[in-house]
Amino acid sequence: MSGFAVANVLFYTLGIMLILVLPTSDLIGSIMTVAFGTAGLAFLLGDETDNAFADVYSGVISIKNVLPTLSTRALVTAIGGVCLSIALTVDLASFQGFLYLRSFEVLTERRTATRSSSSFTDSRPRC
Repeated sequence: MSGFAVANVLFYTLGIMLILVLPTSDLIGSIMTVAFGTAGLAFLLGDETDNAFADVYSGVISIKNVLPTLSTRALVTAIGGVCLSIALTVDLASFQGFLYLRSFEVLTERRTATRSSSSFTDSRPRC
């Protein structure tokens, strides 16, 4: 677990440092101009590929928990196809805006839930 955390911290740090020194706003183009940048992107793509398979399989198992009679192979094919078609058609720039909007909604919901739950608690100190 700690190795995973260390690797993520290092990758995020590397990404922040890269963004700070980018000569242009084109992130992928800038990475590819750096020595071994293309190899680094290929390595990152290869490393993330197993996550896509794990996500599809996780979705299939979740559906099979609700509908156990469905075929695993058919569900993997269907969900994988739907995810692939979405990935090929959705513009990444518009998807980024959706993620920002969704994260804002989640933060707003948490603040509202915190305020409403705190109004129902009694004022006695807890031990």
